[in-house]
Amino acid sequence: MPGIRAAFSRRLRELRTTRGWSQEVLGARGGLTGKFVGEVERGEKSVSLDMLAHLARALRVPFTAMLQGL
Repeated sequence: MPGIRAAFSRRLRELRTTRGWSQEVLGARGGLTGKFVGEVERGEKSVSLDMLAHLARALRVPFTAMLQGL
């Protein structure tokens, strides 16, 4: 599973930085903290399906786009 977590971390960072957003901005838009977004991007934390849906909504991408390349 660590490989999946690392791949998701990279995907999340890619989607966030493409928009020019900080971790704090993404967190605020997704109802999360910037600290939590950073922990996910560093692979320190996993996300639940609910959190994944919040992040996808905040990034304005389909849920499945969050999992592309995994």
